Amino acid sequence: MKYTTKSNMKTIGSIWNILKDLNIEGLITGESVEMKIVPLINQLLSEGKLQELIETIVVEKIEFEELEFAEVVEIISNFFGNIGDQLKGLSALKSMTQAKKKA
Repeated sequence: MKYTTKSNMKTIGSIWNILKDLNIEGLITGESVEMKIVPLINQLLSEGKLQELIETIVVEKIEFEELEFAEVVEIISNFFGNIGDQLKGLSALKSMTQAKKKA
């Protein structure tokens, strides 16, 4: 990937707040998300939330307007993929803890 993503706690907190502003924080919590696509696209593109999201995730200084759509998708996918991988470790730990309680 051309860009380096960061997933420190400051970044995670900022991303959480952006997702809350967009009313899609359920994407992280696993809760159902009811989206109205036109208002969401308006917030992402016209109100600059997509740019804010990308600039929060990426380590390097970027020219957002010059990014290809495929690059935006790759940045978002890599960020949330990394977070998902880390959360899978917590799920395994939870399973081990539950198995110990049953024994």
